[in-house]
Amino acid sequence: MVGYRTSTSAAIKPLSRVDASSSIRFSKYERYVLIHQQTAKEKTLRIIDTKTAKVVSEIPDTGFAVYREIGDSILLFQAEKKDYYLHVPTGIVTRNMENSQLVQADTGGYTGDQSKLISMQAPPQMLVNGKPMRYAGQGPFLTKDNRWYVEVNDFAKAADATVSKTSSGLTINRGNYKMTVSKTDKTILTWAGQTFVPLETLNEKLGMAGGFLNSLLGKGYEYKVLHVFSKDLKEADVIARPDLYEAIENHSGNYYSMENGKPAARPLSEANRYYYDGTNLIFKDGLLVNVASIHNAGGRTMRNIIFDINKLKHVIAVYGTPNATKTGGQMVRWYEVDGNVLVFESNTNLSSAYYISR
Repeated sequence: MVGYRTSTSAAIKPLSRVDASSSIRFSKYERYVLIHQQTAKEKTLRIIDTKTAKVVSEIPDTGFAVYREIGDSILLFQAEKKDYYLHVPTGIVTRNMENSQLVQADTGGYTGDQSKLISMQAPPQMLVNGKPMRYAGQGPFLTKDNRWYVEVNDFAKAADATVSKTSSGLTINRGNYKMTVSKTDKTILTWAGQTFVPLETLNEKLGMAGGFLNSLLGKGYEYKVLHVFSKDLKEADVIARPDLYEAIENHSGNYYSMENGKPAARPLSEANRYYYDGTNLIFKDGLLVNVASIHNAGGRTMRNIIFDINKLKHVIAVYGTPNATKTGGQMVRWYEVDGNVLVFESNTNLSSAYYISR
């Protein structure tokens, strides 16, 4: 056990569990006590505020090492040769996307008031239908389980939605779409008056088609832009913005539509295709039918995934066993999740990925 005594009592007040073998260390500046606890079944990390001797976080211990205290109540550490941030008050662990190999001497990222931050990772730029999202506090961040989180008010402003408070949480309205954010939902993260929701949940509930992440320097763990496109984006809206979207005249290849409950390949000569910063938007009769990464399947899907999308086995490891359909002269693998259909053209490696958006 790890514990302490006060000057008025000889009794030891325990800081670790009685059923665990424990080891102890301090964070930088001795602001926190970090207690590693191990039983036959689990390993945990208990974090204690040295000023109050109160437990502020207890999280699974996956071999964290090289702690550095940075920011406001944020620790930088390394696990499995990757860098992470631990937000001590909440126990939320986020990825450090700037350098995934070595713990940085200079974290960069945010400066100024850090009291509202969960992660010190400099946020990527995020655009909704090409409209930049402005961050009032914490920008989008990626948790250790590879899930992007976005602050709901920031997202709503960029997506032309409204947010209202209710007794049980929040309600977000966007046109004919409506979603509720319950205080009891364990996938919701809150801190300093901010509410963060998984990006894939916002996409699915508010009528957004999944986009693709634009990688920085071609490395799978770094990103510079997050894209989201609404399912109700019209071709006329795209034509009106030649500064954003580039029309593609070469109509080789296929797009996909749902027929009899399965994706069916259709020739691109029937549709119109536009390019925007690593993503292709395919319109049929003026309506958005596919959001696609055609020539660069190395873009990462927008749901909650970071993986090597060039290998089918990695997609299966994340999404599970796919459906398989032969169409357009080739076998495609596909998944249906909450009304969205994600299609991969592949054999062993992946050549392209498509969201069927209607």
